[in-house]
Amino acid sequence: MGPYSAAVLVPDALGVLENVNVAAARS
Repeated sequence: MGPYSAAVLVPDALGVLENVNVAAARS
């Protein structure tokens, strides 16, 4: 994995966690 891939995957993972937190807060 190159630095570019890491730069893409890390924010994407954070976005997924944020979506999970939002869904949990709404339920």
